[in-house]
Amino acid sequence: MSPRRPAADPPVAVALRRLVATHERRWVLAVSGGADSLFLLHQCAAEAARRGIRPLLVHVNHGLRGDDSDRDEAFVRSQARQLRLPLRVVCARPETPLGGNLHDMARRLRRTALEEAAGPTGLIFLGHHSGDQRESVLAALLKGKSPLACGGMAERQGRWIRPLLGLEGAWMRQRLARAGLSWREDSSNSRPWCERNHLRLELLAALEAGGEGHRLLDRMGALLRLLAFDSEISSGKLLDQLDLQPNPCGVSLERPRHLSYHEATLVEALRLLCRRLGLWSRDPSQRSLERVAHHWLNGRPGTRVPLGRAWLELGRTKAWLVLKECTPVRLRLEPGMQLGGSWGSCGWSEPPSQVDWLWWPSASLDAVILRRWEAGDRLARGRGRGPLLADLMGDLGFTPTEKALQVVLTNSVGEVLTSPGLVTPLDAGSRETERQLPIWMKSCPYPLTR
Repeated sequence: MSPRRPAADPPVAVALRRLVATHERRWVLAVSGGADSLFLLHQCAAEAARRGIRPLLVHVNHGLRGDDSDRDEAFVRSQARQLRLPLRVVCARPETPLGGNLHDMARRLRRTALEEAAGPTGLIFLGHHSGDQRESVLAALLKGKSPLACGGMAERQGRWIRPLLGLEGAWMRQRLARAGLSWREDSSNSRPWCERNHLRLELLAALEAGGEGHRLLDRMGALLRLLAFDSEISSGKLLDQLDLQPNPCGVSLERPRHLSYHEATLVEALRLLCRRLGLWSRDPSQRSLERVAHHWLNGRPGTRVPLGRAWLELGRTKAWLVLKECTPVRLRLEPGMQLGGSWGSCGWSEPPSQVDWLWWPSASLDAVILRRWEAGDRLARGRGRGPLLADLMGDLGFTPTEKALQVVLTNSVGEVLTSPGLVTPLDAGSRETERQLPIWMKSCPYPLTR
């Protein structure tokens, strides 16, 4: 009979059962060797054993403290052996960035190592506790961040799990000492050499443990997290209302005047949208997002606003989030053919039951060329010069990207015969014979039927 494993402490067991579903069985524990990570290790190991799971331990040796870093690694290896759990040690020494933050660089390397160990479906457990939460709230407040960014860390954010956020660091150390467990002390934590240490040693240490100052930060963080959660729900609803539609250059969004929403909600909607699209690894400043939101609400059509690695173009009723330049299109279409691509689909045949645009070409035509609009394109109008397509699109409030996405049909000598979705039905030709086949198009870049 195997020895009975100790159960996790009730507050940790309750948090783990609330945060982690029973079907999520790949656990990765970040273990540095300090008291917080050691407490996390033993608590998660107990709950994992109850569920029949063998978590993977990950230790990142940055080598920044010489022999002490190697002793931390040896200590974690001994803990893994005692608990008979698999361990992955990653040696990742951060390079000192010019004018950068060495602490931030090390944190990024740890994050990368943990994500690689977890794979696409694994959960990553971190040992942050209530003291770390207060540091996060206070740091955000002192930097003047948006209230929505001052709530601190969430217990669960995607795959990242922090089951100890409701516990005090001193209480965790008492539990370790009572169990006869030792841990490694990082000597650099006793010097105010970085932002976190300064906050902990110079500011938070001046407040009485468990006193009014700590309780105030705890209440403030909880309220701000609740506000951020409500704001994210409102921002998600707003994104649904804006009718995101992918296109060859990025996505289009409605810019309806009848929707009433506060600028702060729009700021969070933009942040959420750009996170989904992967436009940045870290959120830009609040001022940058507020500037984009202001242009969204008040900017004139044709305005282009930088947004991460993309830009936002404003039309009259739409905004275009442009991620890349559109690719050229030049295709030959003959009777009986059907074509398709990122620009849409069209054919010179019997049309499907639903099409966005329909045109009967002259019976003398045996082929047309489908291509993107080009500057200087005019509609062919008998012997006279027809209107510039740029003028027609300008009257409709096309943005530069919408113009670039527009397609035209030309004859063999390059004359523009029509432009799907842009030319009105009166200009789009008519049936000459009963046997004549129309040219049809679905998903026009800017169909007038919409």
